[in-house]
Parts: sequence; structure tokens; C-alpha cells
Amino acid sequence: MNDARNFVDRVGTRPGGAPVLAGDVVDGEKVKGFAFVVPARDERACRAQDRLLVAGDEALASPPARAVPVGVASESIGVDMPPAGLPDGRVFAAEEVRAGLADDVRALLARPNAPWQALANELLSTVAEAGHALWISGGAARDLVHGLTVEEVNDLDLSGTAPPGHFTELAYSALRAAGLSECEQTVTPKSLVCAARVPGADDRMIEYRSLALRGYQFPATGSDLEEDSGHRDFAFNALHYDALTDVVIDSTGHGVNDVIGPMVLRPVLNLNQALREALVVLRGAKFKARWREDLVDVEPFSTWTAGLRWSLDELTPADWAALEKQYRESAAGKEPELAAAARELGPKADGLVRELCSRVGGIGA
Repeated sequence: MNDARNFVDRVGTRPGGAPVLAGDVVDGEKVKGFAFVVPARDERACRAQDRLLVAGDEALASPPARAVPVGVASESIGVDMPPAGLPDGRVFAAEEVRAGLADDVRALLARPNAPWQALANELLSTVAEAGHALWISGGAARDLVHGLTVEEVNDLDLSGTAPPGHFTELAYSALRAAGLSECEQTVTPKSLVCAARVPGADDRMIEYRSLALRGYQFPATGSDLEEDSGHRDFAFNALHYDALTDVVIDSTGHGVNDVIGPMVLRPVLNLNQALREALVVLRGAKFKARWREDLVDVEPFSTWTAGLRWSLDELTPADWAALEKQYRESAAGKEPELAAAARELGPKADGLVRELCSRVGGIGA
């Protein structure tokens, strides 16, 4: 732990000219976060489409016209580079978490025939040189910390402090340096997820999501790891891995223990949105079915679901369409396992999976 905290102290302070983060001051106003304006069809996404958000923009129906400055003056820097703002006990050297973790991460990034193999290290360097943080996150970070083999990691999920437009611009520079400038890049308007893929390929090379930010009538991103963790589904999915310094970031304070020891299904979503919560309930059943006996502690999940305030008949037709889509992806070929897992997770999960089964077909209710 001491080595990791010393790392934070050493690199957390940002120099003048560094990219703007939420918490900095621009033109006398404190930055809250960033929005993104979808470019025209014939335009490549770049930092020119990023928009600066300040207090009061929560009332706007669409992103403001305010551009994001290239850098921030030293006297206007209001925050250190994440993870410096996290409480003690949430940043670890990789080898403190699991012996061999750092080697596994390096092997993953360079894994032969992986979609990301030619891009990953170049992208990490490019983003770091631009002054932003970039971390392995989501399922990739979770599975590596848990100890799955490198071959069992299917996707390279990334997150960081760069807004979508700036990240896409940096990713294009990395693609060119890697001889991959023909690759397709996209930014999904509703989620602001950035992706790159080889033309004609089914698998994405990488998928990137800026740190999430709530409170706006349009998709927004921020720079705060604790804020972002409230948008994740489970604590073990809020883990981040810094591949340049071999540091594990546990933004909830529970993720490492929940995935290294006896596995714990601990929801951390804090949005109070029926569809998002229902999707987490369904994902909980999927994880229980996937990990079977490894996932031994489901009490936090059962307690969380017992406190949910919505009922199945309150979900809209659009909600059910989204849930049915995920159910088909989750239950394909393993409907009995998913149903059994849902029964173990309590009435909310059992009822949801039964209803989805009746709507989509599969095992009998």
C-alpha cells in the first residue's frame, strides 16, 4: 500500500498547461464536467466536439457551445490527477493484490491475435503523453484481478479522464502510429462509449468510456472516480488498473476484496432508475450463473434488491425491450442455470427472470 500511495503523491500534482479536469477553474467558473456534440457524418470525432460544463448547465436541454480549452493555467488547477483524490486504502500496488498480476496485464496487452494487440501499448503511451489518465477497467480489470488466465479475458475495456472527443483524437494518433489508420472509430451518442475496430471485423479492438457524471439532461462525463463508481453495477466492476505503473484502483473500497477472496455480489449503482436497476438485477443473475460456487456471498445483492422501489408492472415497453435484449444475450443456451441463479438471489431476481422467460421463451415458468 505504501508504494502505491507514494505513486499517487508523486504524480498526482498536475503542471500548468495540463488538460482541464472537473474541479479546475476556467474563465472564473468551476468546471463540472464535459459533454460531447456528435459530429457531422463526414467529420471525424475530435476534441473540437467536446463541451465544457459549469454550474447552471444542469438546466440546459442540450450541451452548451462552450469549448474545452487546450490546457489550464497552473493557478487555475483545482484537483490532482486521479486517483489522488481517493481515500486511503483504495490504491494498491499490483503485487499486493495478487502475485503475478502485473505480468498477466503485460501478457494481456501483447496477447498474439487479440484484437487490441497492435494498438494497446501505443494508446496507453499516447494518452499519458497528452496528460490524461487511462486505465484498464470493467470486465478486463475484474477478471485479471480475480486470477482468470489471460486467454479468458475477452474484451479490453478502458476508462479515463479524457472526454470522448479528445480520446478519439488521441486514439486516431495511436492508430496511425501503429499503422492502423484505416480502422473505424465511433462514439455512441447515448453512452459516449468510444470504440475502434478493423473494417469488416466483428470484434472491437478497444472500448473506452470517460468517467461518468450525473445531473444533466444529456450524456456527460467527469473526472472523479468516486462519482463514476456510482454508475457501475457491482463493486468488482468498478476496479481500474493503471498498466503504466502497475497500480490497482479500487474506487468503492470493496472491489478488490469482493473478487480476490470469496466472491461477493455487491451492487453499487446509485441512480434510482428502474431500467438501470432492473438490468443490474438481471446481470446479478448472470454473474451468479457464471461463477456458480465461486460467488459465495450474495447477501449484499439480496439486501439491495429488497430495497428497490419499482415493480415489474411499472416498467415501460421500451424498458422491457432493453431487458429482453439483455436476457437473450445472457440466457442463450443456459436458461436453466440463469433461472436457478435467480431463485437463489431472491424474489426480485426470480420474478424478473420468470417474466422475461415468459416474454422471450425458453424454460418454463
